[in-house]
Amino acid sequence: MKTIKMNTQKKGRQLVYVFVAAVLLSMAASAEFDYIGQDDEPRVTDKLTPYELSVPSVRTTDRIGWSADGNNNDPDDWCATPVALCIIAASGYRDQLVHFSYNNRLDQFNTKKMRENNESTLGAATRFGLDTNLFYDLWASDTNTGKSPANALRPGHAASGVYPGYDAAFESAIQEVLASSETNRFFWIQAGPFEFAYRVLQEAVTHRGATAENLRNTILVSHSGVNEQSNKWRNEIDAISGNKRAAAGAQMCVEEYGVGFYFTGAQGRDRFGSKTNMEAWDFVAWMKDSDDEAFQWMHNRFVVFTDFFQNENPKNANRKGLDASDAGMAYTLLMGDYNGNLAKFSGVVSNCNWEASGTAPVASND
Repeated sequence: MKTIKMNTQKKGRQLVYVFVAAVLLSMAASAEFDYIGQDDEPRVTDKLTPYELSVPSVRTTDRIGWSADGNNNDPDDWCATPVALCIIAASGYRDQLVHFSYNNRLDQFNTKKMRENNESTLGAATRFGLDTNLFYDLWASDTNTGKSPANALRPGHAASGVYPGYDAAFESAIQEVLASSETNRFFWIQAGPFEFAYRVLQEAVTHRGATAENLRNTILVSHSGVNEQSNKWRNEIDAISGNKRAAAGAQMCVEEYGVGFYFTGAQGRDRFGSKTNMEAWDFVAWMKDSDDEAFQWMHNRFVVFTDFFQNENPKNANRKGLDASDAGMAYTLLMGDYNGNLAKFSGVVSNCNWEASGTAPVASND
Protein backbone atom coordinates (compact mmCIF):
# COMPACT_ATOMS: atom_id res chain seq x y z
CA MET A 1 0.00 0.00 0.00
CA LYS A 2 2.82 2.36 0.79
CA THR A 3 4.34 1.92 -2.68
CA ILE A 4 0.98 2.46 -4.35
CA LYS A 5 0.43 5.63 -2.31
CA MET A 6 3.81 7.05 -3.29
CA ASN A 7 3.20 6.28 -6.96
CA THR A 8 -0.21 7.94 -6.76
CA GLN A 9 1.29 11.08 -5.21
CA LYS A 10 4.01 11.15 -7.85
CA LYS A 11 1.47 10.76 -10.63
CA GLY A 12 -0.63 13.53 -9.08
CA ARG A 13 2.35 15.88 -9.01
CA GLN A 14 3.12 15.04 -12.63
CA LEU A 15 -0.43 15.88 -13.64
CA VAL A 16 -0.19 19.20 -11.81
CA TYR A 17 3.10 20.01 -13.56
CA VAL A 18 1.61 19.17 -16.95
CA PHE A 19 -1.46 21.31 -16.23
CA VAL A 20 0.61 24.32 -15.11
CA ALA A 21 2.89 24.01 -18.13
CA ALA A 22 -0.12 23.88 -20.44
CA VAL A 23 -1.60 26.99 -18.85
CA LEU A 24 1.68 28.90 -19.16
CA LEU A 25 2.08 27.89 -22.80
CA SER A 26 -1.49 28.93 -23.50
CA MET A 27 -0.91 32.31 -21.86
CA ALA A 28 2.28 32.85 -23.84
CA ALA A 29 0.58 31.93 -27.10
CA SER A 30 -2.37 34.26 -26.51
CA ALA A 31 -0.41 37.22 -25.11
CA GLU A 32 -0.94 40.06 -27.56
CA PHE A 33 -0.59 43.03 -25.25
CA ASP A 34 2.90 43.34 -23.82
CA TYR A 35 2.95 44.99 -20.40
CA ILE A 36 6.13 46.42 -18.95
CA GLY A 37 6.91 48.23 -15.74
CA GLN A 38 7.57 51.96 -15.71
CA ASP A 39 11.28 51.43 -15.00
CA ASP A 40 11.80 49.07 -17.95
CA GLU A 41 12.98 50.03 -21.41
CA PRO A 42 10.22 51.37 -23.68
CA ARG A 43 8.70 48.88 -26.07
CA VAL A 44 9.47 49.73 -29.68
CA THR A 45 6.17 48.70 -31.20
CA ASP A 46 2.82 47.51 -29.94
CA LYS A 47 -0.29 46.60 -31.85
CA LEU A 48 -2.24 49.05 -29.69
CA THR A 49 0.18 51.92 -30.28
CA PRO A 50 -0.65 53.44 -33.66
CA TYR A 51 2.18 55.97 -33.51
CA GLU A 52 5.03 53.58 -32.68
CA LEU A 53 8.07 55.73 -31.88
CA SER A 54 6.84 58.93 -33.54
CA VAL A 55 5.17 61.27 -31.07
CA PRO A 56 1.66 62.32 -32.14
CA SER A 57 1.26 66.02 -32.76
CA VAL A 58 -1.29 67.64 -30.44
CA ARG A 59 -2.97 70.23 -32.64
CA THR A 60 -4.49 73.50 -31.47
CA THR A 61 -7.94 71.99 -32.07
CA ASP A 62 -7.24 68.94 -29.90
CA ARG A 63 -8.04 68.58 -26.20
CA ILE A 64 -6.09 67.16 -23.27
CA GLY A 65 -7.37 65.19 -20.29
CA TRP A 66 -5.65 63.61 -17.29
CA SER A 67 -6.68 60.92 -14.82
CA ALA A 68 -4.47 60.09 -11.83
CA ASP A 69 -4.62 58.12 -8.63
CA GLY A 70 -2.42 59.24 -5.70
CA ASN A 71 -5.02 58.36 -3.06
CA ASN A 72 -3.68 54.86 -2.42
CA ASN A 73 -0.65 52.71 -3.31
CA ASP A 74 2.58 54.67 -3.69
CA PRO A 75 2.17 58.46 -3.64
CA ASP A 76 4.24 59.31 -6.74
CA ASP A 77 1.44 61.58 -8.03
CA TRP A 78 2.29 64.05 -5.28
CA CYS A 79 5.43 64.76 -7.34
CA ALA A 80 4.25 63.94 -10.85
CA THR A 81 1.07 66.02 -10.92
CA PRO A 82 2.78 69.37 -10.13
CA VAL A 83 5.45 68.63 -12.76
CA ALA A 84 2.83 67.62 -15.34
CA LEU A 85 0.68 70.70 -14.74
CA CYS A 86 3.77 72.88 -14.93
CA ILE A 87 4.58 71.29 -18.32
CA ILE A 88 1.03 71.86 -19.57
CA ALA A 89 1.19 75.53 -18.60
CA ALA A 90 4.74 76.10 -19.86
CA SER A 91 4.20 74.38 -23.20
CA GLY A 92 1.31 76.61 -24.23
CA TYR A 93 -1.44 73.99 -23.93
CA ARG A 94 -3.04 75.38 -20.78
CA ASP A 95 -6.28 76.32 -22.53
CA GLN A 96 -6.56 72.85 -24.08
CA LEU A 97 -6.74 71.03 -20.74
CA VAL A 98 -10.45 70.21 -20.46
CA HIS A 99 -10.58 67.48 -17.82
CA PHE A 100 -8.46 66.48 -14.83
CA SER A 101 -9.72 63.72 -12.53
CA TYR A 102 -7.68 62.54 -9.56
CA ASN A 103 -7.89 60.12 -6.64
CA ASN A 104 -8.98 57.57 -9.25
CA ARG A 105 -8.14 54.42 -7.29
CA LEU A 106 -11.82 53.61 -6.87
CA ASP A 107 -11.79 50.45 -4.77
CA GLN A 108 -10.06 51.96 -1.73
CA PHE A 109 -8.27 55.03 -0.43
CA ASN A 110 -5.92 56.27 2.26
CA THR A 111 -7.04 59.45 4.03
CA LYS A 112 -3.53 60.86 4.52
CA LYS A 113 -2.53 60.14 0.92
CA MET A 114 -5.73 61.65 -0.42
CA ARG A 115 -5.19 64.85 1.58
CA GLU A 116 -1.60 65.24 0.34
CA ASN A 117 -2.64 64.39 -3.21
CA ASN A 118 -5.28 67.11 -3.11
CA GLU A 119 -2.64 69.63 -2.04
CA SER A 120 -0.31 68.64 -4.88
CA THR A 121 -3.09 68.73 -7.46
CA LEU A 122 -5.00 71.87 -6.57
CA GLY A 123 -1.90 73.66 -5.33
CA ALA A 124 -0.26 73.17 -8.72
CA ALA A 125 -3.41 74.07 -10.67
CA THR A 126 -3.69 77.36 -8.79
CA ARG A 127 -0.01 78.27 -9.10
CA PHE A 128 0.26 77.49 -12.80
CA GLY A 129 -2.88 79.33 -13.85
CA LEU A 130 -5.15 76.38 -14.66
CA ASP A 131 -8.93 76.42 -14.32
CA THR A 132 -9.69 74.52 -11.10
CA ASN A 133 -13.31 74.07 -12.23
CA LEU A 134 -11.97 71.38 -14.56
CA PHE A 135 -10.45 69.40 -11.67
CA TYR A 136 -12.47 66.57 -10.14
CA ASP A 137 -11.74 64.68 -6.92
CA LEU A 138 -13.42 61.31 -7.51
CA TRP A 139 -13.71 60.60 -3.78
CA ALA A 140 -15.01 64.03 -2.76
CA SER A 141 -17.94 63.46 -0.40
CA ASP A 142 -19.41 64.80 2.81
CA THR A 143 -20.05 61.21 3.88
CA ASN A 144 -16.45 59.94 3.85
CA THR A 145 -15.68 58.22 7.14
CA GLY A 146 -11.97 57.73 6.56
CA LYS A 147 -12.47 54.07 5.70
CA SER A 148 -13.00 52.51 2.28
CA PRO A 149 -16.75 51.88 2.02
CA ALA A 150 -18.46 48.73 0.84
CA ASN A 151 -18.61 48.25 -2.92
CA ALA A 152 -22.19 49.51 -3.13
CA LEU A 153 -21.11 52.83 -1.61
CA ARG A 154 -17.95 53.41 -3.63
CA PRO A 155 -17.76 56.06 -6.35
CA GLY A 156 -19.68 54.89 -9.38
CA HIS A 157 -21.80 52.47 -7.35
CA ALA A 158 -23.27 54.79 -4.72
CA ALA A 159 -26.45 56.73 -5.37
CA SER A 160 -26.14 59.94 -7.35
CA GLY A 161 -25.01 62.81 -5.14
CA VAL A 162 -23.07 60.75 -2.60
CA TYR A 163 -19.85 61.43 -4.51
CA PRO A 164 -20.52 64.68 -6.40
CA GLY A 165 -16.91 64.88 -7.60
CA TYR A 166 -17.21 61.49 -9.28
CA ASP A 167 -20.59 62.36 -10.79
CA ALA A 168 -19.26 65.60 -12.28
CA ALA A 169 -16.05 63.98 -13.54
CA PHE A 170 -17.99 61.11 -15.10
CA GLU A 171 -20.24 63.48 -17.04
CA SER A 172 -17.33 65.73 -18.00
CA ALA A 173 -15.31 62.86 -19.44
CA ILE A 174 -18.30 61.44 -21.32
CA GLN A 175 -18.88 64.79 -22.99
CA GLU A 176 -15.22 64.98 -24.03
CA VAL A 177 -15.48 61.52 -25.62
CA LEU A 178 -18.66 62.49 -27.47
CA ALA A 179 -17.00 65.68 -28.77
CA SER A 180 -14.07 63.81 -30.29
CA SER A 181 -13.62 63.79 -34.06
CA GLU A 182 -10.92 63.65 -36.71
CA THR A 183 -10.34 67.39 -36.30
CA ASN A 184 -10.87 67.55 -32.53
CA ARG A 185 -9.12 64.67 -30.79
CA PHE A 186 -9.13 64.00 -27.05
CA PHE A 187 -5.77 62.85 -25.65
CA TRP A 188 -6.66 61.37 -22.25
CA ILE A 189 -3.49 60.69 -20.23
CA GLN A 190 -3.83 57.83 -17.74
CA ALA A 191 -1.59 58.29 -14.68
CA GLY A 192 -3.40 55.64 -12.68
CA PRO A 193 -5.72 52.64 -13.13
CA PHE A 194 -7.87 52.58 -16.27
CA GLU A 195 -11.09 51.64 -14.46
CA PHE A 196 -12.57 55.15 -14.50
CA ALA A 197 -11.81 55.57 -18.22
CA TYR A 198 -13.43 52.20 -18.92
CA ARG A 199 -16.61 53.19 -17.08
CA VAL A 200 -16.77 56.43 -19.07
CA LEU A 201 -16.35 54.61 -22.38
CA GLN A 202 -18.91 51.99 -21.39
CA GLU A 203 -21.52 54.63 -20.60
CA ALA A 204 -20.70 56.68 -23.70
CA VAL A 205 -21.20 53.65 -25.95
CA THR A 206 -24.08 51.93 -24.18
CA HIS A 207 -26.29 54.89 -23.33
CA ARG A 208 -24.96 58.03 -25.02
CA GLY A 209 -24.58 57.01 -28.65
CA ALA A 210 -20.81 57.33 -28.99
CA THR A 211 -19.75 56.66 -32.58
CA ALA A 212 -16.71 54.89 -33.98
CA GLU A 213 -15.31 58.31 -34.90
CA ASN A 214 -15.75 59.54 -31.32
CA LEU A 215 -13.95 56.48 -29.99
CA ARG A 216 -10.98 56.25 -32.33
CA ASN A 217 -10.30 59.94 -31.72
CA THR A 218 -10.33 59.45 -27.96
CA ILE A 219 -6.70 58.48 -27.44
CA LEU A 220 -5.66 56.97 -24.12
CA VAL A 221 -2.03 57.66 -23.22
CA SER A 222 0.07 55.53 -20.85
CA HIS A 223 3.63 54.81 -19.79
CA SER A 224 3.10 52.14 -17.15
CA GLY A 225 2.35 48.49 -17.71
CA VAL A 226 1.23 48.28 -14.07
CA ASN A 227 -1.61 50.74 -14.61
CA GLU A 228 -2.59 49.11 -17.89
CA GLN A 229 -3.18 45.68 -16.36
CA SER A 230 -6.70 44.45 -15.78
CA ASN A 231 -5.72 41.95 -13.08
CA LYS A 232 -3.77 44.31 -10.83
CA TRP A 233 -6.68 45.83 -8.93
CA ARG A 234 -9.62 44.50 -6.94
CA ASN A 235 -12.55 43.07 -8.94
CA GLU A 236 -15.38 45.45 -9.82
CA ILE A 237 -19.14 45.10 -10.20
CA ASP A 238 -19.95 45.98 -13.80
CA ALA A 239 -22.28 48.97 -14.08
CA ILE A 240 -24.15 47.51 -17.07
CA SER A 241 -24.40 43.77 -16.40
CA GLY A 242 -24.22 43.85 -12.61
CA ASN A 243 -21.74 40.96 -12.75
CA LYS A 244 -18.33 40.81 -11.11
CA ARG A 245 -15.42 41.43 -13.48
CA ALA A 246 -11.74 42.32 -13.39
CA ALA A 247 -10.91 45.99 -12.94
CA ALA A 248 -10.36 47.41 -16.41
CA GLY A 249 -6.99 47.86 -18.09
CA ALA A 250 -5.93 49.45 -21.36
CA GLN A 251 -6.54 46.27 -23.31
CA MET A 252 -10.20 46.14 -22.27
CA CYS A 253 -10.69 49.78 -23.26
CA VAL A 254 -9.07 49.33 -26.67
CA GLU A 255 -10.42 45.95 -27.65
CA GLU A 256 -13.98 46.47 -26.40
CA TYR A 257 -14.48 50.08 -27.48
CA GLY A 258 -11.95 50.79 -30.22
CA VAL A 259 -10.35 53.86 -28.66
CA GLY A 260 -6.91 55.04 -29.69
CA PHE A 261 -3.89 54.23 -27.56
CA TYR A 262 -0.40 55.72 -27.32
CA PHE A 263 2.42 54.40 -25.15
CA THR A 264 4.98 57.14 -24.47
CA GLY A 265 7.72 54.77 -23.40
CA ALA A 266 8.74 54.17 -19.81
CA GLN A 267 9.37 57.47 -18.00
CA GLY A 268 11.15 56.34 -14.83
CA ARG A 269 14.79 56.13 -13.78
CA ASP A 270 16.98 58.64 -15.63
CA ARG A 271 14.01 60.29 -17.32
CA PHE A 272 11.61 61.62 -14.71
CA GLY A 273 13.02 59.84 -11.71
CA SER A 274 12.16 56.87 -9.57
CA LYS A 275 12.16 56.00 -5.90
CA THR A 276 15.73 54.72 -6.14
CA ASN A 277 17.19 57.41 -8.42
CA MET A 278 18.99 59.96 -6.26
CA GLU A 279 20.37 61.82 -9.29
CA ALA A 280 16.92 63.21 -10.03
CA TRP A 281 17.34 65.62 -7.11
CA ASP A 282 20.26 67.29 -8.89
CA PHE A 283 18.01 68.49 -11.71
CA VAL A 284 15.47 70.16 -9.42
CA ALA A 285 17.80 71.54 -6.73
CA TRP A 286 17.47 75.03 -8.23
CA MET A 287 13.78 75.10 -7.27
CA LYS A 288 14.51 75.21 -3.55
CA ASP A 289 16.04 78.71 -3.78
CA SER A 290 14.04 79.97 -6.75
CA ASP A 291 12.56 83.46 -6.64
CA ASP A 292 9.31 81.91 -7.85
CA GLU A 293 7.20 80.63 -4.94
CA ALA A 294 5.62 78.05 -7.26
CA PHE A 295 8.95 76.28 -7.67
CA GLN A 296 9.78 76.49 -3.96
CA TRP A 297 6.41 74.89 -3.27
CA MET A 298 7.01 72.19 -5.90
CA HIS A 299 10.37 71.28 -4.37
CA ASN A 300 8.67 70.98 -0.99
CA ARG A 301 6.10 68.59 -2.47
CA PHE A 302 8.98 66.39 -3.62
CA VAL A 303 10.37 66.38 -0.08
CA VAL A 304 6.96 65.57 1.42
CA PHE A 305 6.61 62.62 -0.95
CA THR A 306 10.06 61.22 -0.18
CA ASP A 307 9.70 61.60 3.59
CA PHE A 308 6.30 59.92 3.59
CA PHE A 309 7.39 57.08 1.34
CA GLN A 310 10.46 56.35 3.46
CA ASN A 311 8.52 56.33 6.72
CA GLU A 312 5.53 54.38 5.43
CA ASN A 313 7.36 51.06 5.34
CA PRO A 314 10.74 50.01 6.83
CA LYS A 315 11.76 48.46 3.51
CA ASN A 316 11.64 51.93 1.94
CA ALA A 317 14.23 53.40 4.32
CA ASN A 318 16.94 53.63 1.66
CA ARG A 319 14.65 54.58 -1.21
CA LYS A 320 15.21 58.33 -1.22
CA GLY A 321 14.73 59.07 -4.89
CA LEU A 322 12.36 61.52 -6.54
CA ASP A 323 9.59 59.89 -8.59
CA ALA A 324 7.76 62.16 -11.03
CA SER A 325 7.63 59.51 -13.75
CA ASP A 326 3.97 60.02 -14.70
CA ALA A 327 4.81 63.59 -15.72
CA GLY A 328 6.99 62.24 -18.50
CA MET A 329 3.82 61.50 -20.46
CA ALA A 330 2.99 65.21 -20.53
CA TYR A 331 6.51 66.10 -21.64
CA THR A 332 6.59 63.51 -24.42
CA LEU A 333 3.16 64.37 -25.77
CA LEU A 334 3.21 68.16 -25.45
CA MET A 335 6.87 68.87 -26.15
CA GLY A 336 7.05 66.32 -28.97
CA ASP A 337 10.18 64.86 -27.40
CA TYR A 338 10.35 61.10 -26.94
CA ASN A 339 13.56 61.46 -24.90
CA GLY A 340 12.46 63.96 -22.27
CA ASN A 341 13.88 64.05 -18.74
CA LEU A 342 13.97 66.25 -15.64
CA ALA A 343 17.01 68.15 -16.92
CA LYS A 344 15.16 69.18 -20.08
CA PHE A 345 12.05 69.97 -18.05
CA SER A 346 14.02 72.30 -15.79
CA GLY A 347 15.55 74.03 -18.79
CA VAL A 348 12.13 74.70 -20.30
CA VAL A 349 10.25 75.90 -17.21
CA SER A 350 12.85 77.73 -15.11
CA ASN A 351 12.16 81.10 -16.77
CA CYS A 352 8.45 80.77 -17.50
CA ASN A 353 5.92 83.53 -16.98
CA TRP A 354 2.80 81.79 -15.68
CA GLU A 355 0.51 84.69 -16.53
CA ALA A 356 1.35 84.52 -20.22
CA SER A 357 0.20 81.81 -22.59
CA GLY A 358 1.91 81.14 -25.86
CA THR A 359 3.08 78.52 -28.28
CA ALA A 360 4.91 75.43 -27.13
CA PRO A 361 8.68 75.86 -26.73
CA VAL A 362 10.82 73.91 -29.17
CA ALA A 363 12.21 70.76 -27.55
CA SER A 364 15.27 68.90 -28.70
CA ASN A 365 14.96 65.24 -29.63
CA ASP A 366 18.65 64.57 -28.99
